[in-house]
Amino acid sequence: MNRRAPANSLKLAQLPRRIVFLLLITILAFHPQPTAAREPLERRLLRTIQIGTPQDVTVVEIQRIAENPNSKYIDNILARSALLVLQQDNPKLIPYNELLDNVLNNLIPDNNAFPTLPALPDFRGKETVLTMVYAMVMSGNQEQVTNVLEKHLLTGGKYKQAVVISALRNIGTPRAMGLIQKYAEAGQESNLAQTAIADEDYLVLFEMHDRWNMIPPAARNRDNLRAIVQSGCDQRAAMAAYWLGFFAPSIDPNKEVADLQALEAIIHKNTPDCEMMEHVIALKSLALRSPKSVAYWSRLARQTSNVWERHQIVINAWAVSAANSRPQLSIFSRPNPRNTFSGSFSTVICKRARTTSTATTGTFGSL
Repeated sequence: MNRRAPANSLKLAQLPRRIVFLLLITILAFHPQPTAAREPLERRLLRTIQIGTPQDVTVVEIQRIAENPNSKYIDNILARSALLVLQQDNPKLIPYNELLDNVLNNLIPDNNAFPTLPALPDFRGKETVLTMVYAMVMSGNQEQVTNVLEKHLLTGGKYKQAVVISALRNIGTPRAMGLIQKYAEAGQESNLAQTAIADEDYLVLFEMHDRWNMIPPAARNRDNLRAIVQSGCDQRAAMAAYWLGFFAPSIDPNKEVADLQALEAIIHKNTPDCEMMEHVIALKSLALRSPKSVAYWSRLARQTSNVWERHQIVINAWAVSAANSRPQLSIFSRPNPRNTFSGSFSTVICKRARTTSTATTGTFGSL
């Protein structure tokens, strides 16, 4: 994971669209509050997909939702996605790639096919597609999902094409990138495609899948992941930090503090095994778990000269500012020869976040 950041600073045309998907969904849409009460079903299913092991829901319960014709549309899709990641999909049901194909056929802005859910108020069509793509890659079906996306790349409106481009960039395989390049050469929204291609310094889904079993699913509980993060900083610790970011805040305040301190420790480590990529993953997880304040992110931005780390810090700070409905990004918009992020940079981040940023994995750039 030890990719080094480019020496040059970011250019406007190179700003990535995909990397704030999960950050914004989690922070703005359903940032969970610590509580002993059971979370809504949709949150538990989504967290199961993200972490790859059942989260306060059993496989049998998930199977009942997936097989029940009266289940809500999104609940059914989340249940099928969870079963796919858990390697428990029912072959008697409609094939999953056909399910994704149907979702893409209905993908238009504000489509009633994706009604607002109280538990996930900003989880609509594009978030559904990107979650399904994540599920297919993490279950070892990256070629099949690429086939489906290729079919839809040149069909439908610009909105669907933008989501498909983001999904292909999330996958990140040479074949997926080649499809984006062909799209750009065809003259179809070439700026969108070029922007996606330029975003090359973050882990993509196929790379996450390659590291999926560094920590077996059965070992991905909060306490074990925290212990791995605390033990050092390398690829395995980075994967532990990745999954630790998806948990709700702990009802035990001491454990919550320990989780956040473990993530912060990685951000401040600099060793041959702990560089930009590990730092960015920890930054994303820290924002998912605790948005902090804009002042906190501002201080952190001043402590690093790495362009990609500061890039992620800007996104974190914007998410907090947007969640509070207050513009608080002055540090990132002031002209400053020592500040990599100009006013135009933060403006574009905000603009994209309001429009197309959630059409991106996080994953984290990967879900």
